[in-house]
Order: sequence, then C-alpha cells, then structure tokens
Amino acid sequence: RWIQIFAVAKAFSTDPQNYRWCSAENDRIVIPKLMKQYLFQLALGDEWQRVFLGEKRVGLGIVVVIGYFIALVWMVFTAFTLDGGSAAMLIPSVLAAIISGGINVMLFWNRLGTRSQKKALEAIGWA
Repeated sequence: RWIQIFAVAKAFSTDPQNYRWCSAENDRIVIPKLMKQYLFQLALGDEWQRVFLGEKRVGLGIVVVIGYFIALVWMVFTAFTLDGGSAAMLIPSVLAAIISGGINVMLFWNRLGTRSQKKALEAIGWA
C-alpha cells in the first residue's frame, strides 16, 4: 500500500503548469480523476480483503478481485498520462492483484470437489 501512496504522490507532483486540480478552460484535469480512481481501487482492495480473508467467501472474492484488478489497471493508465515513473511504481500492485486473484480462483476450484470440477469442465468443453 505504501508504494501506491508514493506513486500517487509522485503523479500529483507533476508539472503544475500543465496539470491542474480544477480549471474551467483546461480540458486536461487528470489529477482529480486519478484521486477518485485511487480511492475506488483502495476501497475495492479493502473489500476483497474483508470478503476473502475475513468472511472466507471465496466465490464472492473472485468477483471483487476482478473488479479490483480492473480498477487498478485503469488507475495505472491514468497515472501514466501524468507521469510514467508513477505508473511504473504501481506495477508491483498489479502483479500482487494477479497473484491474489489466482490464489482465490485456485481455492474456489479446489473447494468444488472432483465431480463438480468434471461437470464444470464438461460444461465449458474442456473435458
């Protein structure tokens, strides 16, 4: 989480002549959008932790971690428009979301049981 805070702070410290917090005539108001995206992905990350680790609802955790991953990638692209270095600092967070999502899917798959797994594979045509 600290690296995300540093990355967003780095993006906020970009050239103030080009990027403003608000301006009526400037169409490149990216900083408030980045702040909203940061808070949105932060909320989804905390929600995934509560659902997956706290409540142990693995199926719902998959849905939340997919939303978290999409919000995080969206934020990385917005940060890249401000500062490439801050976007690069967010790449470990994206990798952590991929690993967390993979663990979540593996646990869900292992909880299905072998007969349910076979039915699921037959349903999608992989068996």
